[in-house]
Amino acid sequence: MTNLVNLDSYTPPIPIPPVAPNFVFCNGAYGTGLPRREALQAGSLLPQGTLPVTYSVGGPEIDGLAANVSVLRPAYELPFLEFYGSVLISVDVASPVSISRINVVPNDIRGMAAYVANECLGRYGVGGFVTKKIQGLVDFVTDPTSNIDARMYPDSTAFLTLTVSNRQTAHAFPGDYDPQLAFFLRNAEIDALSRVHSRYHFVIANRIEKFAIAESRMRRLETEVPWWDGWLVQGNRTAIAGFQVVNVTTEGRATARRRKRVSGPLR
Repeated sequence: MTNLVNLDSYTPPIPIPPVAPNFVFCNGAYGTGLPRREALQAGSLLPQGTLPVTYSVGGPEIDGLAANVSVLRPAYELPFLEFYGSVLISVDVASPVSISRINVVPNDIRGMAAYVANECLGRYGVGGFVTKKIQGLVDFVTDPTSNIDARMYPDSTAFLTLTVSNRQTAHAFPGDYDPQLAFFLRNAEIDALSRVHSRYHFVIANRIEKFAIAESRMRRLETEVPWWDGWLVQGNRTAIAGFQVVNVTTEGRATARRRKRVSGPLR
């Protein structure tokens, strides 16, 4: 059922483009033929505000598209769903770290929704997602002294994804499970390779290989292999995603899998 919206009070969100290293990714797996207008109307239902708000991280566990999607939930709780017509917006906290709260400006979330609506639905007619606050993750995984195989990452690595999709992909959680994240982190390591001291080149090269392995194992819209847990035990020399992988092991790898939770629409 389409949300009832008073169009007289309809305030479309203002698009806010991602600032690198944040990025937007459009893909038909998140829906095709989605109306941009409905996405903007869904975005208009999100809370407004120009000052940071503390969003709590929690809520009932999602089961596909939440059956209780129309149940009232706290306005500042993550993850959450919002929808209008055939378009659904979901906002999630990603990374292996489990955090209880995160500070975000509500208008920034609205701006993320508007940008995906324009960039993905408006230009290509498909759904997609955009990231925010991903700099902390990039800093951690490209620091050669970090243990990227740790079970839990620092709180600074938690970031947001906002997905505009059809209702069938409400369970996608691309910040954890879309292979585009592993591809993005692999490229971040490639960039770091030219900037670190030569004594760390083997460390960074090993991470490039690991993220290539993770990307090769991940499947869009599936929630079995997150980017931090995609390493394979390899023997001798195996070609993975264009790299030669030599004696990669899974020692100390991250095996924690966060239970994905989502709240109902914001009201």
